[in-house]
Amino acid sequence: MANFKVYSKVDKRLDDRPMLTITKTGVLMVSVGAYKMLDEPKKLVLLYDADEKLLGIRAPKGADEERDAYSLIVSSRRKSEGGVTTAAEPRRSVSVSGLLGTIGYGLPEKSKRWLAEYDDGVLFIDLKTDGIPTG
Repeated sequence: MANFKVYSKVDKRLDDRPMLTITKTGVLMVSVGAYKMLDEPKKLVLLYDADEKLLGIRAPKGADEERDAYSLIVSSRRKSEGGVTTAAEPRRSVSVSGLLGTIGYGLPEKSKRWLAEYDDGVLFIDLKTDGIPTG
């Protein structure tokens, strides 16, 4: 007899990986793993290396960068432990709406996801690679 288990719609392994998704509408989605890697900032600074075609994000450093930082949209869920509702935690991702349409490089025709790399406080993706279509 088969040993069936209920398939969970939420793959917990994806939550731990630092993923960045660019939607065709210009929304930047940041996985929970990436958000936590950046110490759960309230805002993000967008970094772009035009020569290498790298897109990076990090928390703002100082007042000048705070002015240029983008606020995050964090959808959260309440966590219940033993009948007691605790603080909200982020779902699978946080987003920065409308951000990428403003930086002057073409948006993808379809939404794509990249596994991000982390270096010296910056989480970045290489836009020369194809990315994984999301839908």
